[in-house]
Amino acid sequence: MIIYGVKAVHLQSKKSQYKCASCATEDSVLLSVYRKHAHVFWVPMFPLNKKVYSQCQHCKVVLEEVQMSEKQKKECVELKKESSGRFWQWTGAILFFVLFGHSILTLIIYAITGEM
Repeated sequence: MIIYGVKAVHLQSKKSQYKCASCATEDSVLLSVYRKHAHVFWVPMFPLNKKVYSQCQHCKVVLEEVQMSEKQKKECVELKKESSGRFWQWTGAILFFVLFGHSILTLIIYAITGEM
């Protein structure tokens, strides 16, 4: 049995300079970037995508990027660019390729020498 799935991890948050679309409160919107990664047996294999959400700290309304105004979308694109993923989100893929490379190298050595 293989246990696999997807998990989202918080990367960065930043206060937005725009008003809340719901309650019109100024300087209360917080933009947050999340990155999803695939995992096998809870070991992260590789990152999938980044998503940005905005939440008003006053009325607690949460908006996805498609629901935001054009100005906020531009701010989201900039925030996505400056927020980098974490190295550990690639650990499973790196481990897989190291083990795969070791197996291939062992087979080549065995084919050449004829002994293990």
